[in-house]
Amino acid sequence: MDQEKDPKKIINCRHCGAEFEASFPHCPYCGRMNLPAAESEYMAKLENIRGDLEDLSGLAGRKARAHSRVMGRKLFIAVAAVILIAAVILTVRSVRDREDAGKSRKEYLWQREAFAQMDELYAAGDWEALAGVYRTAMNEEHSVWQYKHSRFCDFLLQIEWADATLQYHEAGQADDLDLFADEIALYELDYIEKISDDERAVLEELRYPLLEDFERRFGLSEEELSYFLKMLRKDGFIPYRECERFLNERGVKG
Repeated sequence: MDQEKDPKKIINCRHCGAEFEASFPHCPYCGRMNLPAAESEYMAKLENIRGDLEDLSGLAGRKARAHSRVMGRKLFIAVAAVILIAAVILTVRSVRDREDAGKSRKEYLWQREAFAQMDELYAAGDWEALAGVYRTAMNEEHSVWQYKHSRFCDFLLQIEWADATLQYHEAGQADDLDLFADEIALYELDYIEKISDDERAVLEELRYPLLEDFERRFGLSEEELSYFLKMLRKDGFIPYRECERFLNERGVKG
């Protein structure tokens, strides 16, 4: 009996003799394999597997191509962003450079005029006017430190400040602590460098009335004064809290 595959064909099992459809890969009674149907089933499954693999390969290829397109877009965006940021930085830097160049030229022109004016006041010995011009320039944030007599002018302002504090103190508008701190700071002149002997002589004369007031008003002993002067020599200033501590120990509450 021909056992070729035929869905409508009935065959007999060669092992047990039972009848079943030729399309069954196994005898439903004894389980013996029906080779023609089993082979057909195997080949069908193999074709299905091959199709699945092809589909999977196609899907992987599509995913790979899609991934490549996504990565390409991301790379393009990243490169474009870097180029844009670089362009912005260069633009900002260029603008700043132009602004700095403009400021430098403006400051140079200011210095030529202002420093010449200061030199005239310096030569005339008009210290009050010189201090006023220098103070205004500082408040306007000009580069006054480049002026050749800047250290001298700095101490002029320090004397001017201490004198103003004394006036306020006498008017009851400044306390002992403020006056003590401003007047004792004038001893710094003894340790300042980069000023000429003539400048030092001028400053000593201007500060003399203030130091005289300091010694008369506060009456420090040599040991006490030496304590503060060591700070001036070391750091160039006396901490405000040290002045406050000293006066508190004397019972002065500022």
